Amino acid sequence: MTADAEFEGLTANQKEIVEYWQERRRASGVVTRADINPGRLRAHLGRLSLLDVTTPDPVFRIVGSRLRDLLGMDARGHHLSDLPEATAKTWRQGLDAACERGAPFFGLTVRGRKVHAWLRAPLFDTDGNVAQVLCHDELMTEKEFRRNRDKSAAIPPSRAAVAA
Repeated sequence: MTADAEFEGLTANQKEIVEYWQERRRASGVVTRADINPGRLRAHLGRLSLLDVTTPDPVFRIVGSRLRDLLGMDARGHHLSDLPEATAKTWRQGLDAACERGAPFFGLTVRGRKVHAWLRAPLFDTDGNVAQVLCHDELMTEKEFRRNRDKSAAIPPSRAAVAA
């Protein structure tokens, strides 16, 4: 993708999160956990999770209340490998891509008659390594997704990608 590429297909909620992530970027291009004010994301807390990715099997540190059905369990404190296999695969794909690119990454996964719109945004430690990933997940009908997607959310230059 080019430097002026856009996230096409983000939900309006995800657009807000990406814009906030970009707003919080330091001159070095990174966002740390300390740069994120949960109060600014208050409207999205039920659909957010935060994973520690400093080990080979990431751990859920924060899990929003609206994610229990999507995850199949209350995942706080659990490893990614504790999730049902298909769910863990979706999370892993996004985590790996966000960590590799050092920028938000999003995708869509069809789950029966629903669309799982997911967003993964890396958070760095003070040494410049990705330490955590902020995740946003929405499960909606295709009609809801088409109505709620936003084609105008810009992404960080040269670190753009779209997963299907």
